[in-house]
Amino acid sequence: MTPDLNGYALAKERLLLAVPVAAAGDDGNVFNTEGFYPLLTGHESFLETLPLLVMYKHEERVAVLSQWANRPLKVSGIRTSAANFRLSLAAESAGYTIVQEHLVAANAAKDLCRFYSLEGVFPVQTVVLAWPSKGYLSSIAARFCTAVKDHWQQRHRQHFPTTSARNSD
Repeated sequence: MTPDLNGYALAKERLLLAVPVAAAGDDGNVFNTEGFYPLLTGHESFLETLPLLVMYKHEERVAVLSQWANRPLKVSGIRTSAANFRLSLAAESAGYTIVQEHLVAANAAKDLCRFYSLEGVFPVQTVVLAWPSKGYLSSIAARFCTAVKDHWQQRHRQHFPTTSARNSD
């Protein structure tokens, strides 16, 4: 947090790779609230056969994933910021995509995808509710921020297990 902001750290958020069931087969894992997903190894065959559906204004993720996999990746010409749309395209076998874990749960297309954790490829991020430290913040706005924090913490308590617990199999 910067000195000009106040805020609450709400949760840790990791990126997942969503792959159509037809391409993943029995690999990957179905979406689950326990957060158990195998780490991407870089040897998965879909990395060579399917295009990556890229999030609009996040082309840097292509370079990071490509460098990590140690090969150029096929990239789709489709660019969209809507995670739901990218997930739906992946479910229909148009490619695979990177999604934030919290955004997947409410999407029905998740049932047609398998997921891999991208920990080790991309850092785990912190979801933050922030507001300026200088200037007026109404009491209603302050109560709203506290209510959001309390709700988020109750709903997302222990959002996902630690890396060691997930990879102890």
